[in-house]
Amino acid sequence: MITILRETTDWDYGGYYHVNAKGHLVGYQGVQQDYKEFSEPMKRFSKSGRKFEVSGTREDSDNSQTWQIKGSSGRTYTVGDYGGLIKCNCSGFTYRGKCKHVTDVTRRLCSI
Repeated sequence: MITILRETTDWDYGGYYHVNAKGHLVGYQGVQQDYKEFSEPMKRFSKSGRKFEVSGTREDSDNSQTWQIKGSSGRTYTVGDYGGLIKCNCSGFTYRGKCKHVTDVTRRLCSI
């Protein structure tokens, strides 16, 4: 379920924030702007020092699937399938658009 929040802070720029059940921002609609869905949820959405009111709810159309992959350095990375687009949160994927973690998940999916 997606909760739609309208900001009511005094210095409010206006707008509606679409937040998933985990508290991550999945989309935004500003005043006189079209709704924008983010390709990946923004995990650092903070409501600190701001006021919101619930404007409504909607069904979560997120068909994404994620996997936790342990890298060679011992770090754990998140690889996700976002509507057929597979992405990783490692620096290699950020800079090159590909990485061994995505390759690993793709191989696993192809062997199923």
